[in-house]
Amino acid sequence: MDILLNELSLNGQFANLEEFEASLIKNTLPLLEGIRQASLCLMKKQTFYKSKVTPDDDLHTILIKRQIDLSIKIKSLLSKMLLNEPHWDTNPKHSNQDTYFCNNKNVNNTSLAEACERDKLTLSFEHKDFYDQFIKIKKNSEEITLNNIVDKNSLYSFLFENKLIEIDNFINNKFSKTKIDFSKLKKNFGFNILEPSELPIFINSFEKFSRMEWEDIHKNRGFCYKKFKDEKKFREIPYRIDKFRVTQKYRCFGYIKDNVFYAICFETDHKLSDKG
Repeated sequence: MDILLNELSLNGQFANLEEFEASLIKNTLPLLEGIRQASLCLMKKQTFYKSKVTPDDDLHTILIKRQIDLSIKIKSLLSKMLLNEPHWDTNPKHSNQDTYFCNNKNVNNTSLAEACERDKLTLSFEHKDFYDQFIKIKKNSEEITLNNIVDKNSLYSFLFENKLIEIDNFINNKFSKTKIDFSKLKKNFGFNILEPSELPIFINSFEKFSRMEWEDIHKNRGFCYKKFKDEKKFREIPYRIDKFRVTQKYRCFGYIKDNVFYAICFETDHKLSDKG
């Protein structure tokens, strides 16, 4: 599966190199790691190195000027982007006899046009014109939708929907560095017990949980967050066990450490809840 690096999302929009580096660390590095884990192919145009980062600096300039202060990790990332194959324009799939427009601009001979004829996947840098998860391309009289990877959520949602990663990998990455963590979830009492139709309900509930302040979580009647009283059931865990309602049918048990709720199991039959 091919992902095409969108060179149009680098057109000198960053005010300075510090701003560019911060964007790479926050957005681009996690995406590249996810792409590597899924063994996907990241393709680029041969002239990608000419892409402008700031009004004064293109990618090639950044690499050859030693006085430019970027971290070794970032320079290594840029080198791989610039120097490593594959390049899609050595064997392009789209034809200039067709017309490709994006936001009323002709994008023939760009990665956006090429993506229309491959797997309809692009990866964009932080840019006001390409922040949406989907990019609409007008090919002749036909409208084509590209899946545009711009952040971690859009990447891992795509990988999971296309069965390129397992549910645990998807969830752990989706909720990484939030108020709720699933890395301690017991295999036989986790997402594998859910029906496929139930997963979106769970995700919506956990997203709501992760966005709320603790004070609001405790007050929320829907979550009904409380301490689990039967401490003997989880005696191996050296923390207070709490529970909250995910749906009317399911409960989530876990503990708080460093202001993060670590989920340990889901419950479907209320046998635990009835005792505490």
